[in-house]
Amino acid sequence: IKAGKNVRVSEDGLKFFSEIEGWVMFENNVIKVENVYQINGDVDYNTGNITSLGTVIVKGTVKDGFRVEATGDIIVNAVEAAELVAEGSITIKSGIQGKGTGTIKAKGNVYAKFVEQANIETESSLVVTDSIMHSNVIAKEHIIVLKGKKGLIVGGKYRAGTVIAAKNIGSKVATLTQLEVGFDPFIKAELDKTLEKTTYLKEEYVQTRLNLQRLINEIKTVGEQNVDKEKKDMLKKLTDKYQKISLEVKELNTQLQKLQLKLRENKKGFIFAREKMFTNIEIGIRNLSYKVREETDFCTFYDENGEIKWKQFDEIILNKYAGALMATAEKEEKTKNK
Repeated sequence: IKAGKNVRVSEDGLKFFSEIEGWVMFENNVIKVENVYQINGDVDYNTGNITSLGTVIVKGTVKDGFRVEATGDIIVNAVEAAELVAEGSITIKSGIQGKGTGTIKAKGNVYAKFVEQANIETESSLVVTDSIMHSNVIAKEHIIVLKGKKGLIVGGKYRAGTVIAAKNIGSKVATLTQLEVGFDPFIKAELDKTLEKTTYLKEEYVQTRLNLQRLINEIKTVGEQNVDKEKKDMLKKLTDKYQKISLEVKELNTQLQKLQLKLRENKKGFIFAREKMFTNIEIGIRNLSYKVREETDFCTFYDENGEIKWKQFDEIILNKYAGALMATAEKEEKTKNK
């Protein structure tokens, strides 16, 4: 165990002392103490939105439409269609009922009992006890749902850098569930946005070029000396717009090439279902894709020689990549329940 922020260790290395009054946190074998802002009830119209240095603890629920932002960690009981943003980790003791708009963003890990119709982005990992349903999740490292009775991922889209692991994935009614691993999902999201913007600009580029050519042909027909001021102004405006879009498209193409190179970096990706993988599951590992058309029990999906394959559930591989995270999550759960 190492001393982290606001903690000093005794000379013999056996004792840790806090240098401030605050909340003791333990993560990745580092013990730290954060400044704490505590709300003993809900975050609602009585409190307004919360922005705080250090850690924020909410004993109640963050209600619909409200926002909590912290430079440290956020620890809450429950979250509705609200927004939580933390530079540290986020712990939701009960769960998230996001109603499609609830948003969670953290640089550290996100922990929750259940997640329903929410949008989650974490630069670390998401660990859920019971289930994630109909949500959109981006996790730079892993998505783990193995502890609860259900251990379920169903409906929605889930992107993780290396591991997605659950007891059950999908449902008996073949709910479409999309899983992607084997690349940095933040780079993939940026690539998708850049592609969308590039496509839009290319269409505008083509239309502007057509309009410009049409106007030039019209001017040639009547003779430049007979062109009025309005058409000359229009010619300048279209020429400037055409040149500006041309430059933007060139810059975006350069950006796309850089992002695509980053995305191709060799990275392992695994999807685990400890109990059952149902049908209509779309799997992506790196640049490969696979659709699950038959129910599969106790399985691990991985890529080999340019093909997605599956084998029996591989506890050794799971522990190799996500074992430290699962151990940390267990310690976090014990700490929060004290």
